[in-house]
Amino acid sequence: MTGGGSSAIASLFSVPGASRTVIEAIVPYHAASLRDYLRSDDAGCTPATARAMAMTAYQRACRFADLTPVFGLGCTAAIATDRERRGSDRCHLSVQSAERTLALDISLTKSADRDAQETLCADALLWLMSWSLGLTREAFEMPVDAGEARFTEVAAPAAWVDLLAGRSRQTHTPATGLI
Repeated sequence: MTGGGSSAIASLFSVPGASRTVIEAIVPYHAASLRDYLRSDDAGCTPATARAMAMTAYQRACRFADLTPVFGLGCTAAIATDRERRGSDRCHLSVQSAERTLALDISLTKSADRDAQETLCADALLWLMSWSLGLTREAFEMPVDAGEARFTEVAAPAAWVDLLAGRSRQTHTPATGLI
């Protein structure tokens, strides 16, 4: 996460036994830190950045975990601040596993204060994790007048599942032959 929604980390770590399921929580708060984490110069508060963060976290989880299945989570948010922001207040979250990508994109109303927006982003993050684990199938509910949310789920083709799970090194069989 890049800051907004990070109170969810404390919620996760407050559960006894969390060390058996949570591998790490990284908060690249500064823009340069986020670019380094993603190994990319394109790292703004966008849905693409949340998906890239989730993929990076997933790849790290695959390296460090004895657990299967694993997933990575990404959250980037631009919430109420003490300076004038040119863009909208928003939160983009994503979960990446070998089988699918989940995304929750939230447009926040500027009338809400930082605490309310932080709570909403943290709640959304915990909801998205619950959805990805099959613990809930209820839709995410935005508080009245808090903004709008859009949820998407994309299943990976079988060849991509095998690639992400490390069972294959390619997504198709290359053509061979001589001319």
